[in-house]
Amino acid sequence: MYQQLIGLTLFISMATVNCVVNTVPCDFNKLCSCSGTTSPIREVNCLGLTINRIPKLPDNIHIYRLNIVNSPDVEYLLNNSLGLTLVSSLVVKRCGLLTIEPMAFNGTQSSLTTLDLSYNQLNNVPSLQGLTSLQWLSLKSNRLTNLNLNQWKHLFSSSLKELRNLIISDNLVTTIPDLIFNSITSLQSLDLDNNRIATIDGKPFPSSLTSLSLANNLLEKIPSEPLWSLNKLRWLNLRVCLISLLYH
Repeated sequence: MYQQLIGLTLFISMATVNCVVNTVPCDFNKLCSCSGTTSPIREVNCLGLTINRIPKLPDNIHIYRLNIVNSPDVEYLLNNSLGLTLVSSLVVKRCGLLTIEPMAFNGTQSSLTTLDLSYNQLNNVPSLQGLTSLQWLSLKSNRLTNLNLNQWKHLFSSSLKELRNLIISDNLVTTIPDLIFNSITSLQSLDLDNNRIATIDGKPFPSSLTSLSLANNLLEKIPSEPLWSLNKLRWLNLRVCLISLLYH
């Protein structure tokens, strides 16, 4: 038995070592670290830097993952923030973001598949028009309050045809308006945990949903009408709400 455990421990340790990615200071900014110096670059990390915008990136290269984390002075993403750099996964996290200009992601629309804007100070949902390849979006832990239907349709437009996972947990949302998510027809997983949701109007969810989480909100009853048409729904989380009775 002990020999088996020792073998297992060694196997895990070796697997961990093999996953380590060697990094070097980036040519375009020595304060950031890169997993390589030639395109495509697997990962770029700009962590805890005293900066107020995304560092200028070289044109016409491909970065699989760009991490801008723990830079509290990055309050704005200006138009053309990424220049002509192709980025597949962008993380701007714990940066004090207040505003994202409408064309902030211009130039990388077709390549961006993952966007993490969590733990910032956003009051409004940013414009995501043109992000035709986006599959995963996190707006977790911002300051979103109202989800306005007309604004939502304008900002998201019909270009998010590939979006499958949307996270809006840990915000200040109180109401889910009718039809609000219906234009995102490929959406499979929606996380609305830890908000202040007391009302869900009409039928706000697309029929494509397979996972819906509404835990730790102010719902007093199961929202039967919004759920009625979700034939593909396989997982529903209503933990720590105010539901005391199950309604038929």
